[in-house]
Amino acid sequence: MPADCHHKHLCAVLKMDGCSPFRGIIMNSLHTSSRHLDSAEKFARFSESRSLIRLAAPIAAIALVSMGMSVTDAAMVARMFGADALAAVAVGSDLYSILYYFGVGIISGLAPFYTAAVVRADAIAQLRLQRIGWVSVVLVAALLMPIVWSAPDWLRPMGIEPALLAQGRGYTQAMAVTLLPMLGVVLYRTMLTAAERPRVFLCVTLAMLPLNAAFNYVLMKGAGPIPGLGVTGAGVSSLLVATAILGVLAIIGRIKTTTSSPIRFNWSELFAVMRVGLPIGITAVAEVGVYLGATIYAATLGATDAAAHVLVLRVAGVAYAIPMALLQASMVRMARAETLADPALQSAVIRSSILLGLGSGLLVFAGLAAVANPLSTAFLGYPSGGGRLTGFQRRC
Repeated sequence: MPADCHHKHLCAVLKMDGCSPFRGIIMNSLHTSSRHLDSAEKFARFSESRSLIRLAAPIAAIALVSMGMSVTDAAMVARMFGADALAAVAVGSDLYSILYYFGVGIISGLAPFYTAAVVRADAIAQLRLQRIGWVSVVLVAALLMPIVWSAPDWLRPMGIEPALLAQGRGYTQAMAVTLLPMLGVVLYRTMLTAAERPRVFLCVTLAMLPLNAAFNYVLMKGAGPIPGLGVTGAGVSSLLVATAILGVLAIIGRIKTTTSSPIRFNWSELFAVMRVGLPIGITAVAEVGVYLGATIYAATLGATDAAAHVLVLRVAGVAYAIPMALLQASMVRMARAETLADPALQSAVIRSSILLGLGSGLLVFAGLAAVANPLSTAFLGYPSGGGRLTGFQRRC
């Protein structure tokens, strides 16, 4: 009989037994025990909240650093080449982002399986899942890269100015190639997060932030024998930085095993990862695709509208990093609780995740309300409280 049922049964028996001289003493003892159980439950929930925050904080910081690269690209393109160039980059960048988030969701399906292997300390399973992850990366990239590469051609009938698409063609095609190393980076981020080691990934991406700005300047403006590529240079810079991050993570994330026998590829595990990841990818596109897809509509209105919309999305992306980090942290903690078959831990993860999600949502709302007008004035020169940009910000 479970402890709480046994406790209730004993209380009922004692209430019926009015002649027991020890009834009062035992009842007081049982009520004290119940209070201790409540305190233990609250402590478990508080402890789980701390664990979630410790895991989610570096994940959010990773997303903010990655978004920092995107903001750097947008700011440098706007300053060097103007709003028209920013709008040209925005069309390719946001289309890339929609498909990138779809791929991220699919690869995230690896997280619960990899977490279980880490909890079991099963290095062979971890290596097998890493290979499954790489197969997923190659398959997803092969599907998505041609869509981004050919975007300047199939977007023309939607009413976007041909000159705008032509100006951003080189950037868009560079970002199409960038999908492959970036999805590889997502694979290592997923594995490090599942192992509750996201700080390693944070340090690597943080080190690449100034490198991204330097590559942007050199490749867009040119330096010495390196010719200036214009806005295409921002895309080539993203490709080089993503490849560098992937190379460093591949060295850090090597899995050591003592077995010399070959590890067989498990197709059923690949399908299981896809079954978990595909709904996550579709959900991610449904959440962010509406806003990112609106860039295509904004581009049909003119370069200024598209540039304003880009700024709003970059700010919204910073805010979106917090709930995404909580989602990934909750998935890892729940997978650990499932592997340990601990119902109390599962309950604590659910309750803590909901409470932290609500609290972070309120903070995000307050932050966006505070920075909307100052950012519009700083980036595009709109006066506080007016202009097209403010309308977009209110929608966010």
